[in-house]
Amino acid sequence: MDNNWKVTIEKGFNGYILIGRFGNSDLEQKRVIEIPDTSIGELTAMGNLLTEIKEYFGLYYSKHNQKNLVIKIEDKENK
Repeated sequence: MDNNWKVTIEKGFNGYILIGRFGNSDLEQKRVIEIPDTSIGELTAMGNLLTEIKEYFGLYYSKHNQKNLVIKIEDKENK
């Protein structure tokens, strides 16, 4: 696998499609992120999409790291 990482994102009517070379594969693959049928479905799907992108480029959460990139849904009503 070369170091030219690239991922394409397509928006569908019920979610997102990521196209890229995932893991150690040299083959292009598709990953589907569906929008759940809930009141915050779009936010959940976007959070999942951003997490997939983050991990695609090698950024993983670790409790041992001093700093982590965290993607979360903030609810100002329940603060």
